[in-house]
Amino acid sequence: MRRNKTSAAEQIAALQGLQAGLTKVLVAVAVVALAFTATNVTLFAIDHHISVWIAWLLDPMVAVALGAVLIVDGRLSEHGVHPSGWATGLRWFAGLGTWLMNCWASLWPAGTAFGVPRDVDPAGLVLHSIPPVLLIVLAEAITFYRRAILDRIAVLR
Repeated sequence: MRRNKTSAAEQIAALQGLQAGLTKVLVAVAVVALAFTATNVTLFAIDHHISVWIAWLLDPMVAVALGAVLIVDGRLSEHGVHPSGWATGLRWFAGLGTWLMNCWASLWPAGTAFGVPRDVDPAGLVLHSIPPVLLIVLAEAITFYRRAILDRIAVLR
């Protein structure tokens, strides 16, 4: 079967559509992951003597920072601007911070000393790790995909 050749303009349009689709996937996963972590992070703050009236602010603060860097990085990469190391640092700090707050009770259950985790709750660790780790790795993968798409668009132009 012979495949019809597509023009460079059609290929560019398809790649731009792919890029827009990647952004939608990232935003969807971010919203769901951060919604999942909101309760865990709030309970973590309350358990560490933060007033219930302000404990709920911690997760949205981290979520808004992470969301901002993910969205801005995506938009800039669509224009061929590569984010700085600060953006990568922010993504990882926010993501790992969320992961640690989510997993704290699974690593160091109440009554255990801080240090090398000894009484780990494996199921809790897996359960609370998936959303933030998935978001971090997806954000990094999409950054690579965006750069590859832009490189291909540059060749086609």
